[in-house]
Amino acid sequence: DILEMGRGLLLIKEQVGHGEFIDLCTQRGLHRRMASRFMGVALKFSKWDSKSLLAAAGTQTKVIELAVLDDEEIQALDSGDSVAGITLDDVERMSASQLRTALREAKADGEAKDQRITKLSDDLNKAEEKTAKAQRKWKKATPDEQSQELLTQLEQAAAQVRIAIASGSEEAGFSGAVIALMQHAEQHDLNVEEQVAGLIASLINDLRLVRDHQEVGAAADLLCAGHGQKRAIAERYAAEWGCSVQTLYRQVSKLTCSLKPRKRRSDRGNSGWTLEELELISAVLLESRRGTGKRLASIGEAIDMLRANDMVRGEVIDGETGEIRQLSESSAAKALRVNRLHPDQLSAPAPKVQLASEHPNQVWQADPSLCVLYYLKRQDGLHAMPASEFYKNKPKNLARVENERVWRYVFTDHTSGAFYVEYVLGAESGENLCRTFINAMQYRGAADPLCGAPMMVMVDPGSANTGAMFKNLCAALGIRIGINQPGQIGRVLCRGRG
Repeated sequence: DILEMGRGLLLIKEQVGHGEFIDLCTQRGLHRRMASRFMGVALKFSKWDSKSLLAAAGTQTKVIELAVLDDEEIQALDSGDSVAGITLDDVERMSASQLRTALREAKADGEAKDQRITKLSDDLNKAEEKTAKAQRKWKKATPDEQSQELLTQLEQAAAQVRIAIASGSEEAGFSGAVIALMQHAEQHDLNVEEQVAGLIASLINDLRLVRDHQEVGAAADLLCAGHGQKRAIAERYAAEWGCSVQTLYRQVSKLTCSLKPRKRRSDRGNSGWTLEELELISAVLLESRRGTGKRLASIGEAIDMLRANDMVRGEVIDGETGEIRQLSESSAAKALRVNRLHPDQLSAPAPKVQLASEHPNQVWQADPSLCVLYYLKRQDGLHAMPASEFYKNKPKNLARVENERVWRYVFTDHTSGAFYVEYVLGAESGENLCRTFINAMQYRGAADPLCGAPMMVMVDPGSANTGAMFKNLCAALGIRIGINQPGQIGRVLCRGRG
């Protein structure tokens, strides 16, 4: 058995000294190459049970030929799968020479496939490197160099179109194809003139669409215009587009960097509107705002009204011709924003300021809230307040339980977010505030940072919070009271609420 012979040779090789194994094989009439193949087969097929594959091979010659396969391929064949189009049935059916040929062809196909994959990977890496290099070059290039590169690409695209249209043989060029078709139709007395004319007309129409595209057409006309002619062309296209000349130049400049931009005015950045005129315009706009924030008068209407009352002039005198021109609405809007007088800027809310505290018990936040769903009746205890009985149309019911409703006092530590909650009966009074504040300062264990008197307490401007009782308590304990302004966004909002 070839496997037993290979295993025996492996054992002998392990036992003899260096160089003695080849002499020993020669003495027994076994060539060293054949001994190596036997040992390789033994190593290959001894890693797992390959009875199915060995049984299908049948002969030792086939087993030796199968040794060229990888371990995974041998295992797949033994489990019944196909490897390079060869199955167990094929191994059993083929002769040794046929199996050798099939395995060599499969190996050659695999190597060719690997070479193609390697070549594609190399080509992809080269393309990515070329793209990255082109991107780096593009970023470093000046606008003129970028424009020249884009123009070169356009010329190359146009050259490809010319090559496709150029006349040539029957196999090349659009013109050559047309000539070949017309000659064939003439020889066989066929009528294809309408189809050819339709194709040519469609190509002409496609080119016309490119030429007549708004932005491309405007860019081409402005580029080809002579000295002193660009203004008239720009005004014509601006009227067709329904936009200003400035907008036209901005859109066209996206297509070409070689178009010379308009020369900036010498008085750029200066406004003919005086500060007093801008303040009057801003005041009219603010006065016309509704409570919802909607502005009834536009900037143009405000300017017209003030000009009618001779309160603003908004004029500029041309130094060369002496002509007096009225300033536009857009210039007033720009000047309002530059001087921070635009209604949108004046009505913007104040920026939010985040308070910061350095350690627990430095700043507390105190806030009472009314529990409107329940109240305590002295005779019967807890009662609900149904919506059908307590609502705005029955104020007497609310007044009847005014001093018996439940209030919740929340004290929150600003740094840690820990809070203390206590429910009291009665009203929002200085007595309830002082009692709950003293209870909040009591020691409740090491895990509760609310312990002892804080350095500062923030409260809303209520009568109980600003009363003498609470102020005297804080003064005796050395606590500073921070009272927020009424109606401000920075009012006390305890994180423990809700």
